[in-house]
Amino acid sequence: MEVFFGVAEMLKDEMLKDNVKQAADYFIKKGKRDDKARDGSERALKAMVTMANTSDESWVLGHLNQLNLKNVLRGVQLRNLVECLAYIGGHDSLKKIKQLAKNTKAANQDLLLNLCDFAAVNICRRLKIPYQNGDVLND
Repeated sequence: MEVFFGVAEMLKDEMLKDNVKQAADYFIKKGKRDDKARDGSERALKAMVTMANTSDESWVLGHLNQLNLKNVLRGVQLRNLVECLAYIGGHDSLKKIKQLAKNTKAANQDLLLNLCDFAAVNICRRLKIPYQNGDVLND
């Protein structure tokens, strides 16, 4: 499995990306009851951080909305999804990231806030929206 995800990340092929997304979908669904599947979903989502483009934003947001954000075991998945949005997200992602920063109780709250702020800064720069570090908690 690791070899597949590594090759997919290196080649960044659309068909491989679709397979990575299917693997992530499968592992996320199965991972609610299976630790090995949870590890698989974390690896697939990590690959998506390097492979995703703006056309994948709704897919990422869909998974972000489905995750049980109070479940500490899903922390790595949450971080990978937010990091993915940092590179591909638009206005909808910015709104969701601000909501996460304000409302999510994570095991490591500072890490989540820093990641949300990183994502918000990147999205705002790309969309040419004025933004100051730390604004993720404002509005």
